[in-house]
Amino acid sequence: MNFSPAKAVRQLGEFWKKQGKKRQRMILALLAAVVVLSVAAAALLNHTTYAVLYSGLSSDEAGEILAKLDEMSVKTQVKDGGTVLVPKGDEARLKMQLAADGYPRSAQNYDLFTQNVDFMTTDYEKRQYLIFQLQNRLQTAIETLDGVKSAIVTISVPEDNAYVIEEDKSPATASVVLELSTAGLDKQQVSGIEYLVANSVPGLDSSNVAIIDANATLLNNPGGESAVMTDKLSIENTISQEVESKVIKLLQPVFGYSALRVAVSTTVDLNSKVSQQRTYSPTVGEGGIIASQDLMQETNDGNVGAFGIPGVASNAGTTVYPEAGAGGDGGNSSASASTNYLVNEYYEQVEKNGYEIKDISVSVLIGKPNLTDTQIAKYRQAVAFAAGVPEERISITAAEFLVADSNGELVPQETKPGLTTLIKENPIYFAAGALLLLLLIAGLVFFARKMLLKKRKPEEIEPEGLHPIGGQTPDANLPGEIVLNETRSQGLKRQIKEFSTANPDIVAQLLRTWLKEEQ
Repeated sequence: MNFSPAKAVRQLGEFWKKQGKKRQRMILALLAAVVVLSVAAAALLNHTTYAVLYSGLSSDEAGEILAKLDEMSVKTQVKDGGTVLVPKGDEARLKMQLAADGYPRSAQNYDLFTQNVDFMTTDYEKRQYLIFQLQNRLQTAIETLDGVKSAIVTISVPEDNAYVIEEDKSPATASVVLELSTAGLDKQQVSGIEYLVANSVPGLDSSNVAIIDANATLLNNPGGESAVMTDKLSIENTISQEVESKVIKLLQPVFGYSALRVAVSTTVDLNSKVSQQRTYSPTVGEGGIIASQDLMQETNDGNVGAFGIPGVASNAGTTVYPEAGAGGDGGNSSASASTNYLVNEYYEQVEKNGYEIKDISVSVLIGKPNLTDTQIAKYRQAVAFAAGVPEERISITAAEFLVADSNGELVPQETKPGLTTLIKENPIYFAAGALLLLLLIAGLVFFARKMLLKKRKPEEIEPEGLHPIGGQTPDANLPGEIVLNETRSQGLKRQIKEFSTANPDIVAQLLRTWLKEEQ
């Protein structure tokens, strides 16, 4: 079928002419509503509402913050007075990220003035409103950090009394109580929270900020033993929970959650290590380049001439024995050599500041006492691959779980098997259920199709010319008995007769039209 634009336009025009004025107005109103809604939706989607990120910044720091936000692909606006605007809803997250980088340095983190203060509010009430607003804003910003579920911020600011000596003034303090998730916080994130709170309150020093978790453990104690132990326990718990989650995710579809218990023990080492290594290697072949060489050789043949003065006897009283001549065995010789070579020297120093997993073990208890040793070995191998733990450090025990009944007696637990186990144990029931479901769907489809055909059948038997002219169905006002007993031809005759009686002018016009067409 070839598509013709002219034909499509003509068909569209014919369709429009066939519609009544009321329907045309409805179509135009619908099209106008669609256009208006589309324009409004586009305007709303493209419109960005901005909120104050920082105010009172210096020009240099404002430029640094804008450059940092551009690197983060964040839309920004700048106003007078060192005010930086960002899309509304992102200010808490952006303040947290910028606080970790040390911003801002020349102004407070928040606009602390409450818009609900009127002229009847006292100075003390304004001050309290500002503190309350600041606490809420800080809580919102901290809760955007990964690893934090909730936060409670309490700020104590001393009264600004001009009559109090500067040395006697109490310093501003702040405390932050955090409910942490399993991921926890690292030292850099804790330092970021401390820096954020300290720079949000005028006169607040970072040393007067206390950050604790839900277990009352101080998190921002730099260099302290408690901080080291907190980091160690946090890392060990995080690793153990990740491994446990992997094992449960692997075995739960097979045994069900109620028949599965997993425990992981992890030990990490946080000690910093510095290792040094010095390596020598030849520069040429198996040796090296000769830097210097010393050779020395000494020879003595043993030949000595006559001793004393000829013809004069010696009065020393010492017997003198002549030495062997040239042909004797008294000669000796010695030789030595010293050579210095140039070689390659490689010096390496490695410092490790992270953590090292010293030991990890996994214990799995399965509430299926009928497991064979072969099955347990296969599950142990699967757990080793999934958790990344050596197979010899994995223990799997199959036992029957016991629970206390209403009388306090221990009885076997009714475990809920996984879907895979149910299918394997009851394949016939699942096949029958799947077949029944298919039959039910087919029956619904057949019934719906039959009802649709039943609704279309009266429309197909209606006279094509009478329905549009009358404005309603021919059988709408007829008694049910007549419609059921008369034939189709009788019904048509009766409808034509009733129509001609009720609308004589229309019938006359139709007859005149037919006569003109025949002529």
